[in-house]
Amino acid sequence: MTSIDDLWVLEWSETQRCYHRTKLCESLKKNLDSFYHRRPNDYVPIFVGSDEDTCKVSERFHAHTYK
Repeated sequence: MTSIDDLWVLEWSETQRCYHRTKLCESLKKNLDSFYHRRPNDYVPIFVGSDEDTCKVSERFHAHTYK
């Protein structure tokens, strides 16, 4: 079984118009903090997987987005 510490998330920022990769546990902490303090969060999670998989998906999305 995969630990949450081994998972990464690919996120999309609409205002910055770019992708962002980070560890899933860090993303969840930041999202919870934003929710708790009622701060908007621009990062939308679009894929969760291994470090390698999120890199590959990011490259594919990036190539499609920035043609």
